[in-house]
Amino acid sequence: MTTAAERPERRTPTAKHATVVRTERLTPHMVRVVLAVDPAADLAVGAYTDHYVKLVFPPAGTTYPEPLDLAAVRRDLPREQWPRTRTYTVRAWDPAAREMTVDFVVHGDEGLAGPWAARVRPGEGIWFLGPGGGYAPDPAAAWHLLAGDESALPAVAAAVEHLPPGALAKVFVEVAGPQEEQKLDASGEVEVVWVHRGDRPVGAALVEAVTSAGLPDGDVQVFVHGEAHFVRELRRWLRLDRGVPLERLSVSGYWRRGSDEDGWQSSKREWNAEVEREQERAEGSVRTVGVRAAPSRTVPRTVRPRVGRTCSVRPAPLRTAASAPHSPGLTPPSGTPGTCGSTATPRPPRGPAERRRGRGPGPSRGPRSWPNG
Repeated sequence: MTTAAERPERRTPTAKHATVVRTERLTPHMVRVVLAVDPAADLAVGAYTDHYVKLVFPPAGTTYPEPLDLAAVRRDLPREQWPRTRTYTVRAWDPAAREMTVDFVVHGDEGLAGPWAARVRPGEGIWFLGPGGGYAPDPAAAWHLLAGDESALPAVAAAVEHLPPGALAKVFVEVAGPQEEQKLDASGEVEVVWVHRGDRPVGAALVEAVTSAGLPDGDVQVFVHGEAHFVRELRRWLRLDRGVPLERLSVSGYWRRGSDEDGWQSSKREWNAEVEREQERAEGSVRTVGVRAAPSRTVPRTVRPRVGRTCSVRPAPLRTAASAPHSPGLTPPSGTPGTCGSTATPRPPRGPAERRRGRGPGPSRGPRSWPNG
């Protein structure tokens, strides 16, 4: 048994400082903040498209000596004066100007980082930790699947911009409605589908759009990030129905309905472990009987998007759908046809939508725009 004296000492990461250069309202509920990173800070950004940093927020009325020494703060101050951190994607990094771009989902005064981004002004400073990261598009993949909600949109957008020339990619992003869509700089065989949530639970429409899309075969690299419940459902579908190997999955529950980042992080490891155990048991059952798992469902679909075009899908709501917490923005009338350019024709529904239980997100890492923290 390893004793406390034998365990390696846990190192406190070094805090880095940045100054706000400018802000921009991208959509009604997405704010961009550009930060000038201090020249003394070593920022290793570039290897991944899901680089992330942890922004440091002191409690109201608390100030720390500078430069910030987190180890000293935790050693010398009571716990109630310790800072809280929030994790955000590095949307872009300009090494020449040393400017780091971070996008925030904002819901008025709700949360911690969102209200800060909405009110911060040029010249104000902030401390952060990182960066971390672990995903980048693999040029060897036959095609790429990227899916997420608003919290994953900055990482999805960064990945789309860094796809290899001519890469085939299917991209699905769920937002509240058309006013929350953003232009993605996609080229080649990239199909972007904007899924409008309306008043449905976060991720319900996204799962339907992905699982009914008629995706290609071949070696796929997957990036699925966002709210934990829909992430685990898509992970299960990808592993059991599609047979995607674990090493081809970058899958993470960035946040969980009803929890802020502090609450989610405290339970995330246990959640992920249970998810993996459940899916391993399910995969073992499939191997035992020697057949593939049955298709996940038959769902209504409004549009079959065309490759190379940016499309919108607004699935009809479930009969008993509950309102989604933290859903930003105004919503379009439910059940309206999707749009794909100016000539898209809605397809008739294929059958009743059927809810099923999800099975978990698996290993977690990285970036987000944190909808409720």
